Amino acid sequence: MLRMIFTAEDLCRVRVARSAQPTQELILSINSLRVLTSPPRRSAAGEQRS
Repeated sequence: MLRMIFTAEDLCRVRVARSAQPTQELILSINSLRVLTSPPRRSAAGEQRS
């Protein structure tokens, strides 16, 4: 699991887009679905990895 820690200074620099960008939303959605539905990978040695 990846843990990200943001400071108050980091959060002050956050900007919000004026409107949604459909192409970017589509790409992020597809990647999220792909990660959720993909089977666990196996390494060269044969053990499962997530």
